[in-house]
Amino acid sequence: MKKNKYDISAPTDEFCADVLQKLTESSIPFIVGGAHALRQYSEIYRDTKDLDIFCKASDALKFLQIFENHGFLPESRDARWIVKVFKDDYVVDFIFNSMNGLSPITDDWFGRSKKFNLFGVKVPCLAAEDILLQKGFIMDKHRFDGADIYHLILKQGKQMDWEYILRAFDQHWELLLSHLMLFHYIYPSERDCVPSGIMDELLERLSAQRKLPTPIEPVCRGPLISQGQYDKDIKEWKYKTITYENL
Repeated sequence: MKKNKYDISAPTDEFCADVLQKLTESSIPFIVGGAHALRQYSEIYRDTKDLDIFCKASDALKFLQIFENHGFLPESRDARWIVKVFKDDYVVDFIFNSMNGLSPITDDWFGRSKKFNLFGVKVPCLAAEDILLQKGFIMDKHRFDGADIYHLILKQGKQMDWEYILRAFDQHWELLLSHLMLFHYIYPSERDCVPSGIMDELLERLSAQRKLPTPIEPVCRGPLISQGQYDKDIKEWKYKTITYENL
C-alpha cells in the first residue's frame, strides 16, 4: 500500500507534527507558510528542517516563551520581522513581517488562510495570494523565489484573487508585472493562468508611466528586494530608497 505523503514516518515529520500540535494547543492565531504551505498549492515537495509560522507581531514573543518552556532554544535575530526557536537540527521561524517591512501580518491574512491536514494536524496555511506577495520581493544573490511563484501561478492562477494581488502590490506593481512577464516566458502555453485584464492593466500603467518625466531625485528600490546588493548605490552613489531600516 502506497504511503500518504503526509504520513508521520521521518524525524522531520515527527518534529513538525509536534510543533503544529503545540501551536494548535496554544490557541494563539498562526498560519503555516514556507515549503509546507507551498506544496499544498503547487504539488512540489521540498525536504526542509525549517518550519515557517506566520503570526502577528504581538504574538511572536508569546510563541517564543511557549516553546522555550518546552525546551526549545529561542533567538531574536532580527526583531523587525522574525524570531526563531531551535531544537536539535530543527528550527521554527515565527514571521510577523516581510524582510523589507512592507507586509506586516494582520488579521486579514488569517481571514484569507486555508486549512489543510499537515502531519496529522489540521492547520491554517497561507493563502496562495499571500505566498505570491511574500515571495515576490525575495530576489537576493543567494535566494530567488521566482520558481516557487511561477509554479504557484501555474497550478493556482485560475483560482487566485488577482484583484487582491494587484491591490497588495500597490505602488510596487512593476515588480508584479516583471514576475508575470517571466511566467509568460517560462510557460508560453499557459498564459491564460493570469487573467488578460490584469496584464492589460499593468501594461497600460507601464505605457502611461513611460510618457511621464523621469523622477528628479535618483531612486533605487533595490534594497526592497535584496539585502546588501545595493549598498553601493545608497552609500556611495547617493541613490534614495525605502528600506525596512527606515520604515
